Amino acid sequence: MTGLLTGAALQIVFSQARLFVMPSYHEGLPIALLEALSYSLPVIVSDIAPNKEIGLAQECYFQVKNIEVLTHALMTRSDLKPQDYSMFLNRYDWYKIATQTSDVYHLALGISCEK
Repeated sequence: MTGLLTGAALQIVFSQARLFVMPSYHEGLPIALLEALSYSLPVIVSDIAPNKEIGLAQECYFQVKNIEVLTHALMTRSDLKPQDYSMFLNRYDWYKIATQTSDVYHLALGISCEK
């Protein structure tokens, strides 16, 4: 629909959205979902393993390929207020992940990681 969006255009779309829906059949790490969570958007996403790994409430998920369940979720979703996802997003903090990765390399090389 919009094509590829980045930067300010992407920020505008996320900041103006009321709901994020991702009916993916396949994902790796669902970066778009994490971005939606960072904007506190209510979400409805397919129940594929990478999405489920985020650990959201069950009502955020629908059975992949099940259009009726997705339709029902869209029609009945009433919590279209900003959500607090901080406990989920903390696991995906890029600075924290980079520091942990660096620590692993330092440990493997026998270099002290004292801060």
